[in-house]
Parts: sequence; structure tokens; C-alpha cells
Amino acid sequence: MLKTTLFFCFLLSLTLVACGGDDNESPSYHPNPEACSEAFVLSGLKLGWKNLNHRISLWGIEPESTGCEATNDVAINHVGGDWTTGEMLNDYTVYRVEGTRVSAPGTVGFHTVTLPVVLDPPEWEITEPIEVDLAAANLDGFAQYFVFVHGLYLITDVDQPDPNYPMPEEGEEDDTSTYHPKYGWTTRGIALQALDVQQADNLLHFDAAVRFGLGPSDRANMNEAMAYARIEARAQFLVVGTAGDTPVTGSHSYRLTYPEPDALYLDDGQIQEHATEEQRTVHLAHEGDIPNDYFIGCTGWRWDLNPDGENGYYIRELSWFLRPEVDDPFTLDVDGYASHTSVLMYDAMDHKFSIDFVLVPVPEGSTESVHTEGEFGIGSEQVSFSPENL
Repeated sequence: MLKTTLFFCFLLSLTLVACGGDDNESPSYHPNPEACSEAFVLSGLKLGWKNLNHRISLWGIEPESTGCEATNDVAINHVGGDWTTGEMLNDYTVYRVEGTRVSAPGTVGFHTVTLPVVLDPPEWEITEPIEVDLAAANLDGFAQYFVFVHGLYLITDVDQPDPNYPMPEEGEEDDTSTYHPKYGWTTRGIALQALDVQQADNLLHFDAAVRFGLGPSDRANMNEAMAYARIEARAQFLVVGTAGDTPVTGSHSYRLTYPEPDALYLDDGQIQEHATEEQRTVHLAHEGDIPNDYFIGCTGWRWDLNPDGENGYYIRELSWFLRPEVDDPFTLDVDGYASHTSVLMYDAMDHKFSIDFVLVPVPEGSTESVHTEGEFGIGSEQVSFSPENL
């Protein structure tokens, strides 16, 4: 009887079923062979203005969907007030986008989730629960799951349902008592985050957080309208399943304060400095060797501008970048930046930046770092990661 029992346990062990074995043995994983194994993973974004600071009326980027292939195109959206549209003047958008094209069949899987939301006063911030059916997304069977922030589209030129909103009559211009939302708002910060990711059987749950905080400045009609203003947004998230080496998570934050510049400051760039090298350097705790190949993605970023006050800022630039060292990807340069410099300055600036991210080793497959940068005129532009941008 004892021999029969031992033989039965031996057969079970061959099928990876424990029979009196170590309870800490790693379980086996069988990623869905239909999983999408290609994607563009965003790791940096800059949106700024060439000449002046401005309100924000259209803002963000959205990687173009190409099915189950790593995209080569991204839509950039950037409009301020009437000094960016040609009505008064035409400033120029300055942009840079960084990321990684990933192709890793059997090791990594991807699925995109798009969420439209409305942001209402007084916080202009919303958290929506999201549920992803992993089997329906062909992402079942992976060892671990993460949710990266992928794209964000913010627009202020939308219907204003609050009857107290002081909208000008159709065909009429703003006066001291009305304000058209197409001219945008001064801001206290923008955020896009995937929070509290939880897996239960074949369901993945996370909270999608979106923010475009508003704050008053020097325009009385804008400030009055702001109290009733609605904003619309569209957020993109990239669900990631991994079956290779254990990913490494990290987070970082810092707070920067800038004094008020001299009036009529004629700048040749930005007087606000980026965080110091010491503030920006992050060393990730990890076990094992440095991976031969990997990619890094962001699970959430947040700019809190004037976090202890009420006023908002005209924005010259918002940017964030995650840049691992070439020889040691567990050491990163994490650069989150905000600027409000311009010819006319109104106040000092207080800026708190925070970001969360994941470094994913890729034992099988390929990764390719890409970026694109440049400038364009009014509105929106579709740009590509072409060979000269690699």
C-alpha cells in the first residue's frame, strides 16, 4: 500500500501537482497564445509653448491604435487661449514623446482600455472603477498584471450644463460678465493614474483616476465662470500581463518652489530649473542580475500645482520622463517638470510632482526605444516615430 501511494505521488509530481511537497513552489503559468504581444509603452511626455505661458483648453497625447501591433503614430493635442489659436496671436507647441516598442510573444501581453469621463467642480477629479475580463481580452494565464497609463485627452470647449455658467450668446464675444470655455482655464494640476490593481480569478480590477484641477488667476470673467465649468476627458490605459522574470515597481516624488520672477521678464527659455540630479535619481531595490532586455512603463503621474493654495497658473511647460541608465536600468533619472514663465508674470510657483512606474524584464522577445520631438502650429498634430527619431 505504501509503495502504491509513493508511486501515485511521483506521477502527480510530474504534472506539477504538489504531493507533500514545498508549499512555496512557484505555480505554473500558461499565457493565452492569442494574447496581443506587441505595444508601444509610453515613458515620457513634454508639452510646452515656444514663446509664452497660456491657459489650457486642449491638452494631451493619444497613441494611435493599430490593432495588435506596436503603433508608430501618436496624436498630440495642445491649445491654450486665443494667443495660441490665431485669434490674437499664434504661439507654437513644443513637444517630445518617448517610449518603447515591445514585441514579446509568450512573455508579455497587452490590452488597451479607453475611458471617457466628465470632470465637474469643485474638484475636477474623478475615480472610476474598471473591470477587465482577462479571458475576453486574451490576457488570461499570465503570472502578474499591471496597468500603465497610456494616453489622455482633455478638452474645455464642451457643453456647460450648469444654468449658472455665464456663456456668451451665440455669435457674441466675451465681455466682463461672460466667458467662453473654448479659451480654457488656468490650472492647479493634471493627473492620470491606475490605482489599486487587483486580480480575482479571470477578472482584473483597478481605479482609473483623472484630474484637471482649475484655479483662478487674473481674469475676473474666467474666475466667475470657473465655478460652474465642466471639462471632458478621455483616458487610455494599457493592461500588461507578464510571465517572465519578476517586474520591479517604484515610485518617486518631490516638491519644487520657484520665486516670482521680475515683471516683464524677457526669457530665453525657462527660468524655472528642473529638479537637481540628486532629487531626480532613483535606485530600485531588486534581486538577481540586470536583465538583458526590458521596458519601463508608468502606472500613474500627477502634477499638483500650488497644492496649499487656490490660484491656478498659466502654463509654459508640463513634462515627465523615466530614463533608466544604459548600464544599470535599476537606476533611473525621474524628471517631472512644470513651468509658468513668460513675459508677464503674476506669481511664484509651487509644484509637487509624483509618479509610479514598473520595470519589466523581457527574457524573450525584443524592445526598441523610440522618441519623436518637434513643434507645430495651431491645435492638434499626428506625429510618427520615424527612423531618424530612433
